[in-house]
Amino acid sequence: MAVGPRQQSNAMLYTMITFVALFIIAVTAAVIYYVKAEEYRTTAIGLQEQKDELATNREWTQRVSLVGSKTKQESYLGKMVDYLDQMMLLTLGVPVPEDQAETKVIAAHTKYIDFLNDLKAVASDIEADPNDTGLLRVATQLTNRLENSKTANAELKKQLDDVQSSFDATMENWRETEAALLAEKDKIQNQYNQIQQDYADLKALLEKTTDKQVQTLRTELDEQKSDYRTLNDLLLKTQAQLSQAEQRMQLALQKVREFEPLPDNEVAAYKSDGKILLIDEQAGIVHINLGSDDRVYPGLTFSIYDKSTPIPQNGVGKAQVEIFGVEKNFSSARIIQSNKRNPMLLGDLAANLIWDRDKDNMFVVAGQFDLNNDRVTDPYGKESIESLIRKWGGKVSDSVSVDTDFVVLGTAPQVGHKPTFEELEIYPNAMKDWQTAMAGLNLYREIEDRAKALSIPIFNTQRFLYLIGYESLATRPGAFQAVNK
Repeated sequence: MAVGPRQQSNAMLYTMITFVALFIIAVTAAVIYYVKAEEYRTTAIGLQEQKDELATNREWTQRVSLVGSKTKQESYLGKMVDYLDQMMLLTLGVPVPEDQAETKVIAAHTKYIDFLNDLKAVASDIEADPNDTGLLRVATQLTNRLENSKTANAELKKQLDDVQSSFDATMENWRETEAALLAEKDKIQNQYNQIQQDYADLKALLEKTTDKQVQTLRTELDEQKSDYRTLNDLLLKTQAQLSQAEQRMQLALQKVREFEPLPDNEVAAYKSDGKILLIDEQAGIVHINLGSDDRVYPGLTFSIYDKSTPIPQNGVGKAQVEIFGVEKNFSSARIIQSNKRNPMLLGDLAANLIWDRDKDNMFVVAGQFDLNNDRVTDPYGKESIESLIRKWGGKVSDSVSVDTDFVVLGTAPQVGHKPTFEELEIYPNAMKDWQTAMAGLNLYREIEDRAKALSIPIFNTQRFLYLIGYESLATRPGAFQAVNK
């Protein structure tokens, strides 16, 4: 067999094998490329759908202008959520919890509706429609209203200051007039008493003289009677002027009340003096933040009141204590009465109506008193209360004036009927006793009326004893003997 044709056949065979191998490789690569292309196309379609859910093509193109600037580490969606949280924080004023944007907006909208409803309840003139009223618009309306209120309050304060100045001037004039009228009244009263004495002397002398002396003395007596009537008329005129001055003061007070009601005249009686620092229930001892620097001394009593509520008007507290040991800045007190259902707590208030670390309160005491609550009038009840007031640093006066701080009234003095002629024959001093009783009753009524006219706090026996922490001790035998010594 020739060599040339056989070599040619082998070359063609190799060429065919190579061609087939390349074809197989090409087909395999094409199939792999097709499969990968389909996979990429499917992924691209999914990503496009996700992008469409997040933003339209137009929104995606304008994402920079819609969202704003961001860092490389941030996404536009994350930045938008961050901006939403900042707006929620600005709106609600509290940190925003992690939640869906829809839930956050619904929560903010609900609170906004509640805020508008509350606002309508207190400010019906504010435009607060949730559909067309934003927070800034409501805030602007409230700001305008606040400015208007400030302007109105400033004008009202100016009017009040003017009225207060006028009232102060009226009160000062009234005090001066009162002092002058009272001095004039005392002067006229002394003259009246002197004339009565002269009249009595002349009458006695008249009965012992001769007819001529009788005639002369009768003439002098008539002159004295005339002077007496003149002085009596002057006294009545002075009393009328004093009454007019009091009426002018009441008119001034009424004018002040038209702008602002007068403060509660009893508010000074319900202020606390100290508080409890330490409680030892087993030993029955408490410690109070008042010491020798505050003018506290052994024997002083206090009522204890709840720290979380105002002192009640009846003065009844949860406990009563008595000081027995005094240090520089605190005192020790024994518990003389307490309520187990309402125990004392740290910080509870201590108060005594008489005692005051800063000043000496002025008291007026009148009437009859049953201090030990045995339904029998104590013969020296008024004197016992006055002694207790003086012992605890207060002052006592017999008459009510603008300097009086508190008035303590017992029951009105009992006055029987005017004695008859037959009763005077049996008991000659009956008329004098009746006149003394009437004078006491008139003084009681005068003190009560004058205290009411000057708006001075009035306390009965029980409320007074509660407010000084002495109600429990007052019922014990001899409670006021040590006070009166």
